Amino acid sequence: MAKGFKTGGRSAGTENHTTKEVRKVLKDIIDNELVNIGDLLIELQSKERLEFIIKLLPYVLPKLALEQIDQPKEEIKQFEVVVVDNNNKHIYLNQ
Repeated sequence: MAKGFKTGGRSAGTENHTTKEVRKVLKDIIDNELVNIGDLLIELQSKERLEFIIKLLPYVLPKLALEQIDQPKEEIKQFEVVVVDNNNKHIYLNQ
């Protein structure tokens, strides 16, 4: 084998066949169990059910990144609070 040159094996980006088969089997198992998940959750104690849901949350809801909030460049001297009711009537609170 020449140094720095790949001379055999899988080409870049080709998926491992074993990994592909294992993923398919696991996907089939999960697909079959999703039908029963409601009944299984009912059988769990409240604490166990909550722990299970917490473990699944990262797969359903994305984690939010912290965002830096900068202070305004100028000091806010005046602001207006307006409340709009169901009849689209404006109520100005700072008058």
